[in-house]
Amino acid sequence: MTEKPSEDPVPAQLVDAPPASQHESFSDAALDPTPPTRLSVGGWISWIVIAAFTVFILGNTTLQQFGERESATEASSSDLMQVNLQAKMVVGQKSLLATAAMVAPVEEKEETDAPQETKDDAEIEDDVALEETGDVKDGEEVEDVEKDVADSEVLELPAQDLSMLDSGSYEQRLCYAALQNEMEGPEAALEYLDELDAKVTEHDFERSAAQVEMESSVRSLMENYRDGDLSQDVLTSEQQQQLEDRLGFSGKLLLNPPGADTQTRAAMASQSQTAAVAAVLFLVMGILFFLFGIVALLFILTYVLTGSSPSQFVATSNAHNVYVETFALWLIAFFGVQMVVGHLELLQTNEQRMIANPVFFFGSLIVLLWPILRGIPASQMFADIGWTPKQFFRNTILSVPAYAAWLPAVLVGFFIVFILMQLVPMPTAEGEFAVPSMPGHPIQEMLAGGGVLTWVTIVIAACVAAPIVEETMFRGVLYRHLRGVSMKYGKEVSIIVSALINGFIFASLHPQGILVVPLLTTLAIGFSFVREWRDSLWTSILMHAFNNSMVTMLMYFLL
Repeated sequence: MTEKPSEDPVPAQLVDAPPASQHESFSDAALDPTPPTRLSVGGWISWIVIAAFTVFILGNTTLQQFGERESATEASSSDLMQVNLQAKMVVGQKSLLATAAMVAPVEEKEETDAPQETKDDAEIEDDVALEETGDVKDGEEVEDVEKDVADSEVLELPAQDLSMLDSGSYEQRLCYAALQNEMEGPEAALEYLDELDAKVTEHDFERSAAQVEMESSVRSLMENYRDGDLSQDVLTSEQQQQLEDRLGFSGKLLLNPPGADTQTRAAMASQSQTAAVAAVLFLVMGILFFLFGIVALLFILTYVLTGSSPSQFVATSNAHNVYVETFALWLIAFFGVQMVVGHLELLQTNEQRMIANPVFFFGSLIVLLWPILRGIPASQMFADIGWTPKQFFRNTILSVPAYAAWLPAVLVGFFIVFILMQLVPMPTAEGEFAVPSMPGHPIQEMLAGGGVLTWVTIVIAACVAAPIVEETMFRGVLYRHLRGVSMKYGKEVSIIVSALINGFIFASLHPQGILVVPLLTTLAIGFSFVREWRDSLWTSILMHAFNNSMVTMLMYFLL
């Protein structure tokens, strides 16, 4: 059985002695075999910086979501993501039903083509007589099948309550009109537009010129469709482009109604069908993965608690003050630089911001030079923060079951967020057509209208850069400091407190807002526990990358 590592301070291994002129430098303290666990002056200053960034970022996102501010009256692409996703699900379901309607007659025809009993002479004469009199038309069965397929566009969908989407911004109401046309036809959409006009008058809502023009365009299209004309000739190319740009998928849906024989409609149906199938597959896979996680959790706990696979992390107070200084410098290098760049408006477009994102991430790792400048050998620093190749293959394999094993705890985080959203509901936007403020990530705005380049940069930033850099700084640098400064309270207390503080700071520095903090904290605690267990960042990096990749992949298929 493997012996458990000691939690007592471990003397640092002596390396090449520093020059005599540096005997008063930090290197002597870093290599002190019995260093103190208390914070130095630099450590206290660093924690003030960490607290300032945490409070500022969390407070800023909370203020944006809950603070009093003038309500917006024009929605952006990200504000319409929910209604456009619902529209995509509706089209996807219709596409699946149409496919089923095409397959069913073919199967029936195959059954009728099966060998039958031989007819006698009298039956053959009757069949010939029927054909001569025209009572049986050639190809009648094929025509019936083609009619069924043609009518598949108007197949009834399962009853869905979409009334919740009939709210919010004026643009969302126009998207809802597109849903009405998709599910009930142009007459229903025109009736809804009349109701919308009545609400505008009732609430004395002053529409912008673009909103007035879009409503006029939608009404003209519905009138054309009601009269049987499915073309878009009634609109100019600029008006058509305006609907697509401002309303996204719903705008395309308005320009390509049910029954339209266009390549765009076919592509939208295919894309929506893929999204509908992907949503179901992700749900099924999520349930199976969750069950697998429960089994994995039992195995991991058994191995850890019985000592078969003990914690490999060895806490030491050597140089823990340097590591908190390093983390504080990273906050300045990563968030501080981005704030300055944003204030100076050096990046004008979303594409420029997305390309710069990985640069900010990887560029901020330059702060890892600080421990070296402070006298800690590079090899020691890499070992301290978990950049070690030990048991590389095993740690790689363990990343998936370790992530699955933590999913039950993540589900608890989801539940806490749900309870908080019931107890502390999002503020209601003032005005009938105001745009509500909802928790979310700024990346949503880029995804809503992004192209191939946007998606590539998002994958690099979210699935590669973020896991490497965030795990290095949070579970590598900060966790090393937290375990060193709290080890005097005992191993169990030190692990729990370090993981909680680490997770809370990690969650608070994300832009989703205070309501999502419990979920992100829970996820980060799992990463810290795995760091403690394996003493290598590689496993937690892969877990982090796997989590972000699943979220990114789901958004890709759904959006």
